[in-house]
Parts: sequence; structure tokens; C-alpha cells
Amino acid sequence: MKKDKEKKKGKVEEEVKVALEALSNINEPVSRSSRWVFDTEVSSYMTNNADLFINIEDITGRVLIVNNSLIAVKGRGLIPFIVKTLEGSLLLILINILLIPKLDRINLIL
Repeated sequence: MKKDKEKKKGKVEEEVKVALEALSNINEPVSRSSRWVFDTEVSSYMTNNADLFINIEDITGRVLIVNNSLIAVKGRGLIPFIVKTLEGSLLLILINILLIPKLDRINLIL
């Protein structure tokens, strides 16, 4: 169990390192004008917009969505995300976001 946690931590640390390197090559996070819906009841992060990714790997698969249909996954990667607060802006790097081209109009944090 402890080895699994250490392995997962190492993978997350590597993903953050890749994201920070990718962010150094852009002037402004690409998710600035995107509309997102947050939902804590499900287990996947999804978008239909490949342009939001700063790092993406090709993967295949399917996910079950709310209307009980399966839709194709085409990739997984990292997306920079700015949260505006009263104190200023906070940059978050969303990891393991699924690219689902046929997802309707909005991005989902599920």
C-alpha cells in the first residue's frame, strides 16, 4: 500500500514538473476564456477543447456520461487554470484531464 502511494506521488510530481516546463513557454494560460462546470460527484475531468492542453498524450477508451451513453476518449493531459480570488489570481494545473471531442459545449470538472 505504501509503495502504491509513493508511486502515485512520484507520477503526480512528474506531471507537475512537465506542466511547469510547458507553462514557461506560454504567456497566458489558455483556459482563460473557457466555461467550466464543477461537479464533485463523479470521477473524471473532461473537455472537448484540445487547445486548452499544455501537454497531452494520445489514449483511447470510452467514458459513461450522465445520459448513460458512452463517448470516446481521444487523449489525456494537463490544463492550466486560473482562479480569481479577492487576493488576486491562483494558477492551478489540472492533471489527468480527458479529451473528449464529442462532449457538448462546456468543460467538466467531475
